[in-house]
Amino acid sequence: MSTYQKVILKARPRGEIVPDEVFEVIEELIPTEDDVPEGSVLIKADFLSLDPTLRGQISGVDSYVKAVEIGAVMRGWGLATVVVSRNSNYEKGDSVFGVYGFSEYAIHNTEGLRKVIVPPGINAVDFCGVLGMTGLTAYMGLFELAGGVNPGQKVVVSGAAGATGSVVGQIAKLKGAYVIGIAGSDEKCNVLTNELGFDVALNYKLPTFEEDFKNLTKEGFDIYWDNVGGKILDLALLQASNYATFVMCGAISAYNSVGPPPGISNYFHIVTKRLILKGLIVRDYSHLYEKALNDLTSWVLSGKIKSKNTVVSGRMKDAPNALASIFKGVNTGKLVLRIEH
Repeated sequence: MSTYQKVILKARPRGEIVPDEVFEVIEELIPTEDDVPEGSVLIKADFLSLDPTLRGQISGVDSYVKAVEIGAVMRGWGLATVVVSRNSNYEKGDSVFGVYGFSEYAIHNTEGLRKVIVPPGINAVDFCGVLGMTGLTAYMGLFELAGGVNPGQKVVVSGAAGATGSVVGQIAKLKGAYVIGIAGSDEKCNVLTNELGFDVALNYKLPTFEEDFKNLTKEGFDIYWDNVGGKILDLALLQASNYATFVMCGAISAYNSVGPPPGISNYFHIVTKRLILKGLIVRDYSHLYEKALNDLTSWVLSGKIKSKNTVVSGRMKDAPNALASIFKGVNTGKLVLRIEH
């Protein structure tokens, strides 16, 4: 009989993810129809979303979700196909999006699972990116936390060449803002300005970055989207306009830290400039997903925003290495594993 692969969390990472130390790949028999309980479905993974937030979810510390337990299938989400259905709301062949873990096949009770109909002109992989949780995160952060973007405002995006940042900048530009992106290579900066429409992009690894950033923001800025934390966030606090809003989405510079990351030296500017810093968890806005997805789909179909994906292909055994690669900056836009069966 045929087998499938799944990935188990076997140890907590300390510092960078070392895949062979942290994860274990297991092969098991593919479940049969008889294995699927009434009300559930058997799904086959097509595209696995790979996200920096997964690093925090294997740290052993509960946050807005419980940490993945040792011995459990690694948490993950993406696009899949129903191959067996014992639920009247789903049929064999349906495309679905949901949490199914690092597993090529999974029996799913359908909680949180939603059907996906891929319209003409849309790539299925985009439901892991611009039309998935990263696109929704960008949308909710700008329109709900930041209160919208107005023409002429200045928006700064750190981690701008990543999955969420690349969408944030495009939406802000669509709404008439002047958009500054920060990324980790000249190649990524060229993508931001030449492909995605950012007004300017800065490579934070260059020795002139701090001076260049200060020159570009000498008159301040209105919205700062933080995907990175650390020294770049500290610099942004120094340069922000009075009453600027900071959307706190991530802190990838510290995800692999051993021990507490360095503190912020420009903290008191939050007081003197009356800054607003708000944490963003996209699931808080699930009641707005339908409208957001309608807008995002319309913008993609009209070419007003572009999807940007880095797609790698392989079996589920390749997922741990792909996840670890995010923290080495290998991806531009959304990183997705296309599952080969």
